[in-house]
Amino acid sequence: MKYFSDKEYGTAKKSLDAAKTVLDQLKTILEAIPPQTSLQRLGETTEDSDHVPGVYLGKLSGRNGATAGDAWIASWRCDGRRITRKFSVAKYGSAPARSLAVKARRQAEKDMGRAVGVNEIRQRLQKAEKLLSA
Repeated sequence: MKYFSDKEYGTAKKSLDAAKTVLDQLKTILEAIPPQTSLQRLGETTEDSDHVPGVYLGKLSGRNGATAGDAWIASWRCDGRRITRKFSVAKYGSAPARSLAVKARRQAEKDMGRAVGVNEIRQRLQKAEKLLSA
């Protein structure tokens, strides 16, 4: 936590100006980190190190609710709606279907302007911590 005391800066106006400057710098550093970034992506690796948020193996539904086989599914939210793209394991094979689902999910993130890499987020958070500890 950073404090801006009037005693340190001389006047209330100078301390307020210093606080506003730091706030503006923090906004610049952190602005491109999307609020929907998965916290799991920032943490330790999971048991499944190839896990991609929003991509999972599910079932295709056929007529009358009967299952029609497995599919790799990419899902995301856009304008409050859930959007899915399904890639059949029977049609593409398991690995290619998963690859297509991952590609679809990543393309959707880019299209929505939310594609920020984990390393970039970590770097920005470290900059913010340095700024606040100075």
